[in-house]
Amino acid sequence: RDGTVQDRRNAGHTLKVVCFNAANGTNKKVIHWIIQQSTERMIDFIFIQEAPIVRPDSIKDTQYERIYAYGKNAERLLLLRHKSSIWSVDGQKRYKITQKKWCPTQRPAVFDTIFHKKKKVNVLHTHLCGGRFDEQQLANKEQAIVKAAKTSIFTENDQKMSEVDLVIGDMNSDRLGRNVQFLK
Repeated sequence: RDGTVQDRRNAGHTLKVVCFNAANGTNKKVIHWIIQQSTERMIDFIFIQEAPIVRPDSIKDTQYERIYAYGKNAERLLLLRHKSSIWSVDGQKRYKITQKKWCPTQRPAVFDTIFHKKKKVNVLHTHLCGGRFDEQQLANKEQAIVKAAKTSIFTENDQKMSEVDLVIGDMNSDRLGRNVQFLK
């Protein structure tokens, strides 16, 4: 093999992804910059949290297509797929979750199967509870409540979580320093 882009794309030995938080979609220029950089690096999928509304026609001049946008307002998750990627998404197996019970902010998550031939990767795309606003509301709560808020996306969906190969997304800051011990 000569190592050309075409050759490497068809080899299909790796799944390449990029993940970032678009900060409530306030800077669309950043998204277009990410798309440009991802195109140059032959990234198969771009996972975005806090995504702006990206209509399919707004990215039609790029090498990416919109697979889904899920969630409301600042908590929108967006998945873009490189049009020439050999990897596909099995939309029939998509499973959408909204974390409502413990977290002050409703957090979405999407379970998808990405596949190529006999290879498959079960992916959970999420934006975990935490960050500036949630942390302010959770600061004076009992540790058990904080733990439930930060882990319920996993614990309340045990059957699906047992199938997950890759968790990708914004794992969020934790001013109280408790995330690491909760996610072990």
